[in-house]
Amino acid sequence: METQKTRVIFLCCHNAVTSQMAEAFVKHYVGDKFDVFSAGLKPENIHPMTAQVMQEIGISLSSHKAEPLRKYWGKTTFDYLVTVCTKAEQECFIFPGVSHRLHWPIEHVVTSDPHVSADLEKFREIRNLVGKMARSWLKQILLKP
Repeated sequence: METQKTRVIFLCCHNAVTSQMAEAFVKHYVGDKFDVFSAGLKPENIHPMTAQVMQEIGISLSSHKAEPLRKYWGKTTFDYLVTVCTKAEQECFIFPGVSHRLHWPIEHVVTSDPHVSADLEKFREIRNLVGKMARSWLKQILLKP
């Protein structure tokens, strides 16, 4: 008898940075034991620095693409919904078909102001934080009886 995989979705505003990192880390750490997804309220292309800093640690985002929340909302069930930005946590206060909801308060690293350039070191800090949070969360749920 096959056990159903744990299903998790990471949600943020644009599905361009932190949610992509979280999805990639969980896939990297638990392989095919989980079904892992990410989505954005208003998806944009994955930020190039997101892919760059993940590649620096050997995790490729080449198969990833930004997905809209509407692709999943009310159409599938998840064991966990993890919001990774405050705006997503505030705006998506209802998500049907979710067993557990978590919020990881991660600083928004990209600004919509075209005059402010992105900082590669900041992307690395966010990557390291997301990786640490993913490891900690996985340790907690995998050790549950």
